[in-house]
Amino acid sequence: MAYNLMIFIAQNMREDEDGGYTAPMSEIVKGYGGTTRDSGRVRGYIEQMCTTLVRWFPLSRSDEEQANTQVTIAGLPDPPESAECRVFSLLSEARFTRRGGEQWLTWYFPPTIRETVVHPVRWAQVDIQEMSQLSHYASVALFEICSRYKDVPGGLTNRAAPVFWVRALRGEPEERSKVREWRKFKNESLKPALAEINQKTSLNVELIEVLRGKTTVEVQFSVRRKPSVKVVAPIDLSLVELAESLGLRERQLDRLVEDYSEQKVRKALEAMVARNRSMPGSPIRLPYGYLQKALRNEALESPLLDEPAEETSAVRKPPRSRNQQEQERQDQWMADRRAQLNAALDNLSVDELESYAASARATLAEKGLLTPAMLRRFDQKQYRAPMIWEYIRTAYAEATFGPDWRAAPPAVESHQTE
Repeated sequence: MAYNLMIFIAQNMREDEDGGYTAPMSEIVKGYGGTTRDSGRVRGYIEQMCTTLVRWFPLSRSDEEQANTQVTIAGLPDPPESAECRVFSLLSEARFTRRGGEQWLTWYFPPTIRETVVHPVRWAQVDIQEMSQLSHYASVALFEICSRYKDVPGGLTNRAAPVFWVRALRGEPEERSKVREWRKFKNESLKPALAEINQKTSLNVELIEVLRGKTTVEVQFSVRRKPSVKVVAPIDLSLVELAESLGLRERQLDRLVEDYSEQKVRKALEAMVARNRSMPGSPIRLPYGYLQKALRNEALESPLLDEPAEETSAVRKPPRSRNQQEQERQDQWMADRRAQLNAALDNLSVDELESYAASARATLAEKGLLTPAMLRRFDQKQYRAPMIWEYIRTAYAEATFGPDWRAAPPAVESHQTE
């Protein structure tokens, strides 16, 4: 997964003068839902990439892009003398440095691998965001294989013996003589992997078995794109970096995204950048409070935002309908209610907060949303992660205000008598 993410990052950046690619380690770690505590483990993976050998056999000199690769760590057999063979490591070199207290990585691909990065349109693209939602090795391996066939007219993968698929989807080397029985592997690993891919990605994958009597002799998969699918994306690193450049902490950004929406927060941040560029002599002193008031007042129609405290006149707007006024009243009430709940949760004791976190964890498990990345956040008590905090807040609100805590009270109409 880390290697696929490094290729994805390289495809979207310009290489250095010496042919390398440079990014913060946090960008690689957070790219698939990890935390800074996973940096040491990811560094170990990158060091293994520099020692993992690849044997590359182009099908022909005129069609080198289509190739068959075999990857092992040691014990490579001699390649056929009649075939062209290239041998290299997954990474030519990796450099770890520190800049401003943060660890950075510069990595270099071998020339053959770099061709796939420089010209990615020649290759089937693997959706990194969708892959990050998968929690099992078999799911990730099968999704990566099936992604190569999603645009093939027939929509069918290669047909191979069951032992081939067991080894490919379990990551077992060919030297291992004993292979898991197909029937057991299908029930234990393959069926959960198919269910996870079909639920969390934009692909529909179906198993096709060729039987001889009651014995499965060959296996392949049918791959189709879904008409449309909405996949929960990981943290938008560009939004986080933009907020940090304006003086906001990640926790503050999470709160704003929860209370409003990512689109509105991004628009407000971009407006702040434009405002700072046009008024460099008058910086915004309290960026978080400034954004809160700007978003609450929906003051995003102008390309530049002034300081809320210095507003002297309002743009005349057309009269709003009764439904619009009621919707705005309910939205404002919900924003105030969320702020009230956040303040109450901040004042809870550690034991009280843990009880609501346990309720949120149970609710997520019941809904099938408790991913391994989210489990790690619970274990590390990272309760301010947006999705986890939303369910903790809901558990507290239901215990305090009841199940209808989201329902705003009816508006009170004022009657004037002459």
